[in-house]
Amino acid sequence: MALLEGPTTAGKRHCEWQVERSPAIVLEALLRIVPKEGDEIVLGELVELVLRLRDEAGVPIKWVTAESFRWMGPLLPLRQRGCQTDEISPDDPQPYNALKSAIYDGLLETYHYPIFSHLFLQKEQLFHHL
Repeated sequence: MALLEGPTTAGKRHCEWQVERSPAIVLEALLRIVPKEGDEIVLGELVELVLRLRDEAGVPIKWVTAESFRWMGPLLPLRQRGCQTDEISPDDPQPYNALKSAIYDGLLETYHYPIFSHLFLQKEQLFHHL
């Protein structure tokens, strides 16, 4: 879960008097769900988890993204309950490039999570070879 903080001057400096202001991204929680062998992730249960985190635990979830689906079923309940939703293709390099820019510009804050680092490096290798 990421929190976008207000614009910061930590973005790109074009010259001494012109600085591009960009939002800081704070990753407060990362959750990886791995199904048991022979099992699968039930999207409805995942949606319910997100809603419970927001409604019962008070986590300020406002925007939810997911891989592209053939139908909008998994994201529809979130949208109906006030979350902004977007679909992201795992083959689209744009979200990865935005994350990479945030890292290089010093705009990403998070804790050490080896799986996140590993997945980021896998994407780096994948898109580097395209």
